Amino acid sequence: MRGASEASARSTAPDVAGLARILADATARLAGAGVPITILFSGGLDSSVLAWILRTRPATELLTIGREGTQDLLAAQAVSAEIGLPWRARILTAEEIRDGARRWFEMVGPLREPERSVQLSLALAFESAGTRYLLLGQGADELFWGYARFRRADPWEAERLARLALEKLLSSDLPLTQRVAAACGRELLLPYLEMEVRAFVGTFSADAHCSPEESKPLLRKVARELGVPSAGQTRAKRAIQYGTGIARVLERTR
Repeated sequence: MRGASEASARSTAPDVAGLARILADATARLAGAGVPITILFSGGLDSSVLAWILRTRPATELLTIGREGTQDLLAAQAVSAEIGLPWRARILTAEEIRDGARRWFEMVGPLREPERSVQLSLALAFESAGTRYLLLGQGADELFWGYARFRRADPWEAERLARLALEKLLSSDLPLTQRVAAACGRELLLPYLEMEVRAFVGTFSADAHCSPEESKPLLRKVARELGVPSAGQTRAKRAIQYGTGIARVLERTR
């Protein structure tokens, strides 16, 4: 019962304003000033929060990749108009996705799904970026319990699953993503994985992450605190390989 007692000792009334401030500070510090950066932007909660924080930063571009007419492109176009940062769409053809799968086969081909299509989607996004520095929302699902399996579990089990998911991200998934980025000549900026953000989120109780109505309730409260446009707060989670249509192309080529 150690996990339960430790969790119950943490705050049950999260300092949402404090978390919003820490996340905003970490994001602004990583982005710095003057150097052009690209935010990989799906129009969903994770990337909308980061884009909103940097909405007045010069030399900042939003980039969305995907098959024509896919959900990420449609959502990103609508939300980016409310945020006000320059937005660029990179429309991918099925042949370009298949070519990418062949080009990246050595690094991502042997992976199991969904890791294979996730890493390929990121590789195609990295190739499409026009700047060296890329800002991503990696880690938000693990920190804020964004996966459906967390919502199906009781709070203590969900907390354990989220901790394991974060450990997996940091130990295996993210290092591969960083190698892929380096192969494209890119460097990743990851505000959600900054130590001060992770530490502050860790002070909240399991209850802060639980909601029968929505995923990532704590991050949605942060978004409201920051004033993120409602369209960027409410879009249902859609993994990159599905929101871009890349997974469907890969499934048809097996």
